[in-house]
Amino acid sequence: MGKITAWASDWGEVVSHLCGCRREADVAGHLAIIGYRSLVGGVPSGSLDIQVRWYAHPDPEQVRHQVRTEPLQRYQNPGGDEVCWELVEIFAIEPFAPSESGGELIGFIANVDELRSLV
Repeated sequence: MGKITAWASDWGEVVSHLCGCRREADVAGHLAIIGYRSLVGGVPSGSLDIQVRWYAHPDPEQVRHQVRTEPLQRYQNPGGDEVCWELVEIFAIEPFAPSESGGELIGFIANVDELRSLV
């Protein structure tokens, strides 16, 4: 697996490149890149959690459905406010089949301005 040396505008292109998937028969599931924003007391706090998750589903639409129907993560912070992580974006769902042991799967380089609109 090679490292990406240029900025990529398409998350799916990044995932496909890093996973080294060559054809559908190589797929061992799907990787999803998902963004969640933090709400504290129902108000956006400016925090964004970008997660890369692996799903064993062979169909990307099953992955999308599972992500969209998962319950919100909720907890109370030390100040007594409810903290909730709200789904804001499914950036990509791409076939995943690792091709090199120990190789880099995902790495993010992002400009803060690119992510600001999501929080």
